[in-house]
Amino acid sequence: MSIISEYHLQQIHKSFPEITILQFEVVVMYSAGFKQSEIAKLKKVSRQSICKTLNECKGKFNLENIEQIRCIFLTRILLCMDI
Repeated sequence: MSIISEYHLQQIHKSFPEITILQFEVVVMYSAGFKQSEIAKLKKVSRQSICKTLNECKGKFNLENIEQIRCIFLTRILLCMDI
């Protein structure tokens, strides 16, 4: 499932060079408030797979916990906006 258009996904992903496009899509959903189980259902994968993906992103962003992913996401998105 893609929650944003492929074009926008590609454009916004440029602000997250550390992670793959698939990891980025999970980060987008998680940052939007989806639970890991909901993301897993939408992506048709196991919850453990989503947990693993988020933990990989946590490592790439050098964070202490996966909840901080939301802060990284929102901060980068806000910094990229043309205000």
